[in-house]
Amino acid sequence: MHVSASSSANYPPLRERGLVAKAQDYAEAILNRSGGEKPVVLRRHKNGTTLLHRGRALTKTHASRVGEVQAELMAEVLGVELPAVGGEVATKVASGVLYRTIAVPSLDVRRPEARAVLAQLMNTAAMQRAPSTPSNSTSGLLIRS
Repeated sequence: MHVSASSSANYPPLRERGLVAKAQDYAEAILNRSGGEKPVVLRRHKNGTTLLHRGRALTKTHASRVGEVQAELMAEVLGVELPAVGGEVATKVASGVLYRTIAVPSLDVRRPEARAVLAQLMNTAAMQRAPSTPSNSTSGLLIRS
């Protein structure tokens, strides 16, 4: 195994870490794509909750107390309701909101430091989801007379 000077000897490259790494690599590729909003699906099942883009996993939570809290927070960051077990909800979000949603499951919400980071993620995502208010512009408005 090749280990560069910037990587840890205890942490193999992403491509050698299995399914989680595949989801992380895919999420990174989606976040690096230019363009507008990205379609995502938040799917809840008996084993946890998965965030999908075009049928591929971006991140996942487990069906534990912490995982359920993370799933609820992911839904809040996306601006949707957490679906019931067996359900899903689809939405489109900007890359910044998607980035913050993907970050939620990596935080240990039991730790005060993580809750502080989470609060910042939530606030920023809420601002990014807010509709822009163009000044003196009718761009995007349908005006009927």
